[in-house]
Amino acid sequence: MLRLLISATLVLAGASASGGAAARDPWPHKWTVSVYLCGGTGLGVEEHCPEGAATPSQIDAATVAVASDPRITEARLVGPEEGAEGFEHTAEWSNAPDKTDWSSFIAAKDLPYSIEAEAVAEVVPEVLIEDFEKIPAVTNVYVWPVMYWSGRADVRVQMCGPATEEDLSCAGRGAATGAELAAVADHLRALPGDPIVYEETPAHAR
Repeated sequence: MLRLLISATLVLAGASASGGAAARDPWPHKWTVSVYLCGGTGLGVEEHCPEGAATPSQIDAATVAVASDPRITEARLVGPEEGAEGFEHTAEWSNAPDKTDWSSFIAAKDLPYSIEAEAVAEVVPEVLIEDFEKIPAVTNVYVWPVMYWSGRADVRVQMCGPATEEDLSCAGRGAATGAELAAVADHLRALPGDPIVYEETPAHAR
């Protein structure tokens, strides 16, 4: 059965094995961690990588260092080719008038190796970032909460809100009104399959 989420800023549609209890589930309490290594043309390359791209041994050592950290529950190495795949369908993700296919000017050669990981709830992001940035050949480290709806939704439809007014797709539109939100909700409820519609609470809004 299709499961739909409604909030003032976004609409999510998807299926969940947990049934109607999805919106009542506890916060997952995990962190997503991205550790970028020297290479490509990304930010921090010139500052952190005077010797150039990370060597195979540095890549292996950095992967082991991240994966063996007790705060990390899982980690894997992502190559430039896999990283570039994420840009192939960006034009399909936006309803902006000038849809841009980022893959037309972002290729594997422009991207570095990265280590994608998950960390336990007790992690202090600033401390983890500081620690991982000390690993040789690391340029940037990003840590953010795991989105509650990951694994519970298949499709995300972003609505204009205060934080997205400058987004290309929201330029000149302003934040979605209550009437617009209600119209979207009505449309989703009318989809085939008797979908369930959830109203997102602030606790699940990330």
